[in-house]
Amino acid sequence: MTINELIAACELRRSTGFDMVRRMEVRGFVSRTTDGRYTLGPAGGAFGYAAFGLGQLYEVAQALLAWLRDEADATVALEATDGAVYVNLQTWTAPWFRRDQPSLPALLVPIGAPGGQEVARLRLLINRHLDEHAIDETLALARKVAARLGDTLKDAAPAA
Repeated sequence: MTINELIAACELRRSTGFDMVRRMEVRGFVSRTTDGRYTLGPAGGAFGYAAFGLGQLYEVAQALLAWLRDEADATVALEATDGAVYVNLQTWTAPWFRRDQPSLPALLVPIGAPGGQEVARLRLLINRHLDEHAIDETLALARKVAARLGDTLKDAAPAA
């Protein structure tokens, strides 16, 4: 989104809009891309994750889940749960993925918090042409990444 699009969408005066975006950029809530557009910054992403008690996962997830997408050649989603429903926090899309494709096979891998309860999961949408061996390898990679994310939650938990 450009700053002008943001100003128009929020119905702000130009000077107010530019000042607000500058302040958000300084604090890391938005970042400027190489083409001059704005995107969610690291503080904004962590803030969004924190709404689900997962703020400490944000930076680790950026690296690990982009890597998992590339290694597994899968679309990877991180979904938070309150125990009843799941909410998609972020998706790392595989180059081949198209939203208009019919239902794709999905692998679901839980992420546990201290105490063992599931607080999030990984959803991997995989290419329907993968053989069983490739699916098993993808699942093994996803389980390792989920374990690392769970470890991050445990490391950040207050000592009892």
